Amino acid sequence: MIMKRSIILLLTFLLVVGCSKDPSNPVSNQDAGNKEPQEEARERSEEKIPTAATDPDEIFMQNPGRLMENGELNEDELKEVLENIPEGLSEEEIYDHLIYYLAQDYQSTYQELQAFDPSNQPHVETPDGEIQLPELEQINVFVLLDASGSMAGKVREGVMMDLAKKAIQDFTKELPEDANVSLRVYGHKGSNQEKDKQVSCESNEEVYELGAYKQSRFNQALDRFSPTGWTPLTSAIDETTKAVEKTDGKTRNIVYVVSDGEETCGGDPVKAARELNDAGAQTVINILGFNVDNKGQKQLMDMAKASNGTYKNVLSGSDLDSYLKAEQKRIEREWDVWRTKNRLEADKIWAENYQRMNELVYDNGLRGLVKVEKKHLLQGVETLNEMGKVDDLINLRSLINKRDRELTSRALKFQRDISKRLREEREKAKSEIEEKRDENKDN
Repeated sequence: MIMKRSIILLLTFLLVVGCSKDPSNPVSNQDAGNKEPQEEARERSEEKIPTAATDPDEIFMQNPGRLMENGELNEDELKEVLENIPEGLSEEEIYDHLIYYLAQDYQSTYQELQAFDPSNQPHVETPDGEIQLPELEQINVFVLLDASGSMAGKVREGVMMDLAKKAIQDFTKELPEDANVSLRVYGHKGSNQEKDKQVSCESNEEVYELGAYKQSRFNQALDRFSPTGWTPLTSAIDETTKAVEKTDGKTRNIVYVVSDGEETCGGDPVKAARELNDAGAQTVINILGFNVDNKGQKQLMDMAKASNGTYKNVLSGSDLDSYLKAEQKRIEREWDVWRTKNRLEADKIWAENYQRMNELVYDNGLRGLVKVEKKHLLQGVETLNEMGKVDDLINLRSLINKRDRELTSRALKFQRDISKRLREEREKAKSEIEEKRDENKDN
């Protein structure tokens, strides 16, 4: 009798376990879309928390914390997240959690300060009615897209290649009307098998030749390839260097490299990136690591450093899309400022630029965002302390205060550097006006 009862209990246990692991019974889309707050909080608590960045420039380029993606902090969501932070963490680990959830969105403000144009070139109307105008510069945008097999991998929103194509489509269609665009793909032939390595490593193609943007033709070019083979990153950069070398000194060349990993065809992409930077006086290189591992990220960061460019690590399609939209706005803003400044007089331009700089640096800019972030972080600390999850309150507060000091110092350095350049440009513009007046008076 006892044995019979044991067998029944065993069968019941196996049935329950089997049902709970049944792969043919996934959660429906409707169920997934109606998750309870507790379930969402539990999922957040299971997220992998990265180590918080320490370099101010890197911090300013990162995406906002998960609770700050909409720009406002929801007190209830914060409480749920803090309740799910495990006990027994070190102060450094608690700090990493707080940054992951509460970091401010500095990206667009920082990028505008990075691209701040202090030049002062007003219209100058001479007695004969002639208006002196600076010559319009040309902007070339080069997009280099990794089409190696690993780009077929998935992140939380879908296949990486599909997300990258969508982000690039949205980015290019909003570029200034007069900008030229080029799209180059690499690693899109053969396969990622050893037998096809040579074919794949030789695949490097400009599928949309440098020229005016035509949306339908550009989208057709994006549809011509799929993620396939190895990663000949170096050869793609080398071909872009050749194109940049053909441009004149008045052309601004902006290069975007989108890759999910390191070079796998034996090239030296760090050297190639350095040579690309040297190819044109006005060449700006932006490298986007899409869900890369540590080894691949190091190589991409070395490329950015060697080329005096920027590196941005994106973990999802929305991250990539946010970055490219910020870049599109930055390019558009540069263009608008350039055209506007030629209709203003020297002192007026200086005053407006100075005011804008202060807005970007002080209470409505980086400094203001830093203050709000510190307030949120300290609020999180106090709540965790009340929950009994903080052992060393002084040390945790000191980590937050250190971040506040370093970010503030970097923001104020922007103010000092840009102020100096604004003064120099204003005096230069006035001097050119005086020279023109003297020249006409002497004649």
